[in-house]
Amino acid sequence: MLKTEVQQYGRDTRKLGGYYGVDRNAAILTRFRDAEFHSMLGQMAWLAQIPEWEIKKQTGRFLNDDAVHADQLRARLRELRRPPRRQLRSGPDFTSFLWLLEQAPDHVSFLAGIYRVLKPKLVSAYHHHMQRTDPISDEPTVKLLERLIVDLEKQIRYMEGAIQLLTSESSVAYGVSGWVETLEDAFNRSGGLIMDADIDVLEADDETATLSSEAPYWTPVTLAARDPKRFRRCSHAEGIKYVVGMKAAEKMMWQWHQQSDNEMMAGELGAASARENLDMPWQFFMDLARLTWDEVRHTEIFEKRLEALGGYIGMYPVQPGNYAYRMSLDYPMRATDLHLMGEARGQLALLARRETHGIFGDDLSSKMFDYIHADEDGHVRLGKVWVTEYLLDNVPGKAKRLLEEVYHSREVHGGVIGVPFVLKPKGNNNDDDIANILKEMFPEKAAEFERVSPKMKDALKRALD
Repeated sequence: MLKTEVQQYGRDTRKLGGYYGVDRNAAILTRFRDAEFHSMLGQMAWLAQIPEWEIKKQTGRFLNDDAVHADQLRARLRELRRPPRRQLRSGPDFTSFLWLLEQAPDHVSFLAGIYRVLKPKLVSAYHHHMQRTDPISDEPTVKLLERLIVDLEKQIRYMEGAIQLLTSESSVAYGVSGWVETLEDAFNRSGGLIMDADIDVLEADDETATLSSEAPYWTPVTLAARDPKRFRRCSHAEGIKYVVGMKAAEKMMWQWHQQSDNEMMAGELGAASARENLDMPWQFFMDLARLTWDEVRHTEIFEKRLEALGGYIGMYPVQPGNYAYRMSLDYPMRATDLHLMGEARGQLALLARRETHGIFGDDLSSKMFDYIHADEDGHVRLGKVWVTEYLLDNVPGKAKRLLEEVYHSREVHGGVIGVPFVLKPKGNNNDDDIANILKEMFPEKAAEFERVSPKMKDALKRALD
């Protein structure tokens, strides 16, 4: 018996017990995993359809949180003797409820379904599971659910505030209320999250093996939504006319503004591509969720630089061609265009921008481009994995032919891809390039530009894609 204070300090007072054995625990965690995965997938389907800028950005962040949650639950299931070729999946009633979530009549109802129905029920179920599983034998599950609860409660607080603002009109609130009631009824009929879970065993290599056969019909939007009260759209030609006569600082703001919107379109492309290609492996969805979050962060980065110069999102018109053009391509061409041509060719441009901004004393922008380059390097690798290795099976010559097709398509469609530093007609002089703009903004550093290598000077002319 421990008698001294030192001997008793920090003694673990938990007791062995709990109501779940390994198999029952795994059955319930399967529903948790599937719920988090479908929350991610539904938000990928709806991201491009959300017009409100701030809510769109947070949705891009939260869907990646959900991907991480699903992947961590999947890893825990494998620790609970779930072999790779014998997958557990939720039964048909609960799976039908999860697919119903994305079939909302509008984006406000969709958000309410995720953040007023599914996620509060997940938080409650996680608390319930932590209280009923063995706190010591199943401690890895307990610790995991504790972390997930923190994320979910933060998400719910933000989105509840957003939904209240979006439902300020009684007609919108009425429609949302009706959809929430529909989901509550479907959830109750599905068996819920904390009852004896109805689980199927799937003989397959991957948990996503049946997604394409069971999913409801879905088609991506051809134009990414932007709030018309905040954004005005323009053509490429209109953009060129708009920039003429701007002073250097305003040209810089124009660049940050256009690039912020361009990065968002890249995130929307990644999200829509995941929902569109349900026959891909589990890791594909995890990778595109992370890509979406990366692009949302890039959006925020450029927006912060714009605000530092006194600007704001919506002050200039935006060009919608990037998303619309790429969504018209099939996925192999789209991913090749985005990752293996656009982002791959833009790598050197990002390094050149990092070096040039640093030379002119703009250290914050220099660091910004350094981080973006690190992210984009990962995106190029992603393109190689899923296009060159997976879809093309590393067949010699296939990737090269696909790149040639993409290049030809770009030539046919003209300047709809990427964001040159400042839009200008072909054949115009270089008065508007980044070097001359920085020289005008930082005249005391103009002579330092000669330190930039010829290779980097040439790279400055490339579009950021």
